[in-house]
Amino acid sequence: MVQYKVAYKNDNIEPEVSGKYKKPYTLIRKDKNSLWLIDDGGGG
Repeated sequence: MVQYKVAYKNDNIEPEVSGKYKKPYTLIRKDKNSLWLIDDGGGG
């Protein structure tokens, strides 16, 4: 789970309104020495 806060200049043109969100994300890496990458962002 990732918790984050966004503040848009214009909530009317953004996909979400400004505020705090908590959403699941899937992380992957090729092997134990690779960097972690975001594979998928889930809905809230």
